[in-house]
Parts: sequence; C-alpha cells; structure tokens
Amino acid sequence: MSKPDNGGTKVRVALNRDRVLGGAIAVADAGGIGALTIRTLAEEIGVKPMSVYHYVANKEEIIDGIV
Repeated sequence: MSKPDNGGTKVRVALNRDRVLGGAIAVADAGGIGALTIRTLAEEIGVKPMSVYHYVANKEEIIDGIV
C-alpha cells in the first residue's frame, strides 16, 4: 500500500504477516467471514493477490491466524 508523504509522493508501507492478518480482520468485520477472499484481502491492504501468499499459505492459514 502506498501513502502520500508531505511532498505529495507515495511512500510504500511494508507488508508483513501482521498487516495481512489485520487486513483480514477488517474484511471479515465489514462483510463477514464469507466476504474474506484472497482478492478482497489484497484489495483491503493495497497489494496484488499473489503478494499475500508470501506471508500466508492459504485462506485456512489466514482464518487460523485471525482466530
């Protein structure tokens, strides 16, 4: 995900497992656990879906991590 800094340029925010799981919680809170997919998670945290797999193996691991 990128955020604008004071000069108007975008600064990348590091992706890590905690950010992935936090995004999963946000998606589940907003739309229920049925709304949680790798694609919706990736959109929530501002990355491409395949980037999520670097931090979690699959949706089951995400669910285990947020429980």
